[in-house]
Amino acid sequence: IIGLTSLGQSLAAHHASQQRRVCVYDFDDPSFVPKVIKEYRTATEKDEKNLHDNDNLSAITTIRPSRCMVASTSMEEFAKIITTPRKIIIFGTHGDDKKFDDIWNELKVYLTRGDMVLRWGEEEGATLSHPSDQNNLQFYTESIVGNLAKLQAEPLGIDLLEMVKLEQDRATLIRESDVQDTFAVGGARDAYDQLSLYVSPFALTGHVGSSAACAHYARMVQRAIEFGVAQCLAEGCDLL
Repeated sequence: IIGLTSLGQSLAAHHASQQRRVCVYDFDDPSFVPKVIKEYRTATEKDEKNLHDNDNLSAITTIRPSRCMVASTSMEEFAKIITTPRKIIIFGTHGDDKKFDDIWNELKVYLTRGDMVLRWGEEEGATLSHPSDQNNLQFYTESIVGNLAKLQAEPLGIDLLEMVKLEQDRATLIRESDVQDTFAVGGARDAYDQLSLYVSPFALTGHVGSSAACAHYARMVQRAIEFGVAQCLAEGCDLL
């Protein structure tokens, strides 16, 4: 996990508690990483101690969840810790293509053939760096992830994918307030199949094309359909 936003921390903690080894790094403030690790270990060690005190020894395995979240203080250390092929999810770059570009430029030199990198889309409560990016809509040919994937990642055998948040059905929002966010994902299908296993606890996703830029195209289609329906309703009301 790169980017210890609230969602990034939650995803890392979830998988670590399931005894999956997770390496975490924060591009903005590497000194924040030890604090996150300490807080997670304090919480999980209490649970482990309670299991031991209750003589529930069968619940304590050789893999301790409190040790499954691993800190890294630099991008180089982060890349070295992860076993290959690496599966990397980047948080905290929604609406800030320059930041993602900076992270990618620092990360790519440590990646090898077969690695997978996913840019997470809009996060709940996230703020955009630029007010003009309020809708974060991009033309297919302007997708920074799509262009980086085509020009830099694919020639090296690296899979670069992007998630774009879709508008939820209004009726669904009324029926269920806790419904998961839904994302379109663009990128290689086999990489999506592997990464979706780690993403699924926190988001509903659908693969929409072999190019990372396809995710933006899918959102454009969704918006076009919604606008078309709205126009039909408006014209119908006008006739009445």
